[in-house]
Amino acid sequence: MLSDQDGDWDGPSNNWLTLYIEHSYQNGGIPRLALQDNKAINTSLGALPLNLVGITENRSTGGCNGVVEQNMPNECYNAPPWYNDKKVDAAQPSFLATAGPGYKGDWNHVAVYFQMNSVTGGVGVADGVMQYWFNGALVIDRHDVLYRTGARPAIQFHQFMIAPYIGNGSPVDQSMWVDDLTVATGPLGGGTPPPPPPPAVTDPGTVTDLAVAGATDSVVTLSFTEVNDGTGQPATYDVRFALAPLVWGSAAAAGPAGDRAGVGG
Repeated sequence: MLSDQDGDWDGPSNNWLTLYIEHSYQNGGIPRLALQDNKAINTSLGALPLNLVGITENRSTGGCNGVVEQNMPNECYNAPPWYNDKKVDAAQPSFLATAGPGYKGDWNHVAVYFQMNSVTGGVGVADGVMQYWFNGALVIDRHDVLYRTGARPAIQFHQFMIAPYIGNGSPVDQSMWVDDLTVATGPLGGGTPPPPPPPAVTDPGTVTDLAVAGATDSVVTLSFTEVNDGTGQPATYDVRFALAPLVWGSAAAAGPAGDRAGVGG
């Protein structure tokens, strides 16, 4: 899947953004979703690999300039030119070598869903989606993918290509069979797509830089860096005050009418 910033006749190995639907065969085909954005690699700030996450949005998302996702293998090497990718594999093989459900010699139904991540305030947000179903079973499910940074906020998925492909030539003959292929912008058969699963819940973030930004005889202004609430959303904060010693349960809550304040710096 090539982007709209790549040409209609570009190859699929050195691009602004290309996604791959593959499988890695190791005694069974392990479903894999991957991407590379080689042309976005920033080579101007130092030797690669160089993590530029949090430093500049003028960077790749695939590995040479760092990745934001957890537990997502990635690569960076000079082919040349510089190549980088990141990929998600299913936990176990789906295309199996023996007869029965999932046998690689039978027809199997693969469905894949990609959703571009958002860009907020000129910064790419890691909320893109990668999903892969094999014969109706969801085997890859990521909702934390960064496809694009704020340097390319308008880049979109554009062109779908299906073919065997190994560089400049395969050492063996390649063949493939495809049946009943449909490329759609919604669920097949119409209807409303199911809601995405809720995000994984973790411990809320910890405020580590609380500071007094200003004070008068009646107002104190606090500053701190916003953290998430454990589901990827902005946290809310319960700020209380009292003359020392502070006892949390009896301390007065700051804010209008004692309301909890959803604030951040």
